Amino acid sequence: MNIECGKCSDFVESTERSYGDILEHHGFRPVKCSAEHDGRECLLMLESDSLRLLFVRSDGAETCELGPVNAEFPEGGLHGQGDSGWYNVISLLEFKTGKKLLTRRRLDRFLEGKEDYYAWQADMLSENVEMLFDLFRDGNEKTWKDEFLEFYKALIKG
Repeated sequence: MNIECGKCSDFVESTERSYGDILEHHGFRPVKCSAEHDGRECLLMLESDSLRLLFVRSDGAETCELGPVNAEFPEGGLHGQGDSGWYNVISLLEFKTGKKLLTRRRLDRFLEGKEDYYAWQADMLSENVEMLFDLFRDGNEKTWKDEFLEFYKALIKG
């Protein structure tokens, strides 16, 4: 991937390792990258013809968000699921499948360093790429966004 990202170059490389096959197969190209706080905060946005991906590093946690082609680069960082046009891969999968994927046991494995969340998320995206990318094709987001926001609000209320 050819994009200047200051002190987040290691994050760009990690993203290429974890998500490279998906990025290449679906024709994603870099749009913008920002690096803050000596590389502890990174935002990397890529786009294809049908959607955008936002890769985020925030104090060591790395994640992937999906958004429509008109999703804006979140200069001040992400604030809430869906409200800013970005949706976390795992939250979308839980919404679409009705299955709890980020269980307490799995979360503990991430926190203990026994599994890598970023790599797991890449695997989950890879296994469900067509279903997830279809959510953003041809303006499809408007057909499910309100239902997702209700789902997510209920999820965080627990």
